[in-house]
Amino acid sequence: MSNRARAIIVSCTLAACLLSPAVPGSSASGADIAGAATTRARAPTQRSATTAGTAAAKRCAALKTKVKKARHWSAKRKKALAKKMKAACATKKQPTAPNPPARQPLPAPAPTDTARTLCTITDPRLREISGLASSQLHPSTVWTHNDSGDSARIFALNSDTCAVTAEVALSGVTARDFEAIGRGIDGLGHPVLWIADIGDNARNRTSVTLYRIPEPDTLRDQTVTPFTVTVTYADGARNAEGILVDPSPGGTVWIVSKEANGGIYQLSAGFGQSGTASATRIADVPSYLTDAALSPDGQTSVLRSGDFGQTRHGGVPGSSPATYTFPHQAQGEAVSYSADGSYLYIASEGVSDLIRIPVSEVQ
Repeated sequence: MSNRARAIIVSCTLAACLLSPAVPGSSASGADIAGAATTRARAPTQRSATTAGTAAAKRCAALKTKVKKARHWSAKRKKALAKKMKAACATKKQPTAPNPPARQPLPAPAPTDTARTLCTITDPRLREISGLASSQLHPSTVWTHNDSGDSARIFALNSDTCAVTAEVALSGVTARDFEAIGRGIDGLGHPVLWIADIGDNARNRTSVTLYRIPEPDTLRDQTVTPFTVTVTYADGARNAEGILVDPSPGGTVWIVSKEANGGIYQLSAGFGQSGTASATRIADVPSYLTDAALSPDGQTSVLRSGDFGQTRHGGVPGSSPATYTFPHQAQGEAVSYSADGSYLYIASEGVSDLIRIPVSEVQ
């Protein structure tokens, strides 16, 4: 391509070019030059706004010079050239970048799940809470009972409001010292509750008693007849305030003693049918425990003595004990897992707060 052809390309706009039908002295036709200009216009260049403005000014000046030299052109060609010069020299408004979208506020971080009070237990029938067990049939319900001095009865408690929704009496039973309650499954796969009359501060009882009842299908005041298991300790009388219940069908029950040298006692096989059992010590536990609970999957147990807590993993008696400090309660007694195993519930004697604690915080 000749130097003159290149000069004409330089004087072209990005979209069009002033082309003569052919360029004298060059083998390139007007179409060739136009093609070259178009190719150059479409080349992927990265030009700054300053460079683009300078090129536009040069095109305008070149066309003005050409107009001055075109006095011998025909009127038609002069008019066309003047039109092109006007278009090239017009001040073009540069497009402005759109305003950036308004920055949306970041979502607030999710609150950390921590121990919190669900409600306060003020029902006058519940003045000395000693045990808790979450319901397997009724959402937002825990079963509870009083310590010694009350009649043989348990209560359904709404865990959202602390309102008593049912009172269940045990027919033919005289309560000596109800200390614990646990949930389990009978041999037919039905949900049951175990109520433990195992308190013996004077250590003078020749035997203690466990009562098993079907968990009521409906939450209403009623009377039920329990299945009774009479338990004798192999190493003599013990004071106890906690039980652990195996969640498998027909699973066993362990008694957790409340003594300076506390222990876990396993019941002999067949007690669920015979109604009698011998309790044998299988492990040591911390002193003076007031309650105990086993997770719904049977893999983790939690032990409580006031503010002191301990977890054990791998079933009963468990291993790798870890300590935890419960939120303070004046006479902290009871502990239970929630139905899904995600939380612990704790309660105390007297007017008591029902407190829920994430299991992740305890473990």
